[in-house]
Amino acid sequence: IGLIMARRLTLEGVEVVGVFEIQPHVTGLNRNVVQCLHDFAIPLHLSTTVVRISGRDRVEGVTVAPVDTELRPLFA
Repeated sequence: IGLIMARRLTLEGVEVVGVFEIQPHVTGLNRNVVQCLHDFAIPLHLSTTVVRISGRDRVEGVTVAPVDTELRPLFA
């Protein structure tokens, strides 16, 4: 779903700065990686997760962190 949503948001005019996948590998279909990310030059960040979303009425910022082998966020 995340890959497809990244493409849809891009088509609607949203600046998608990346897709963040907690797993160390892509969990979506390869065709979706190509059609949704590669075709729109959206970066894919593996072993990374969202740890904070800021903003009140709209998303103003997102904080991401790499994860360890147990999928726990690593904070610097």
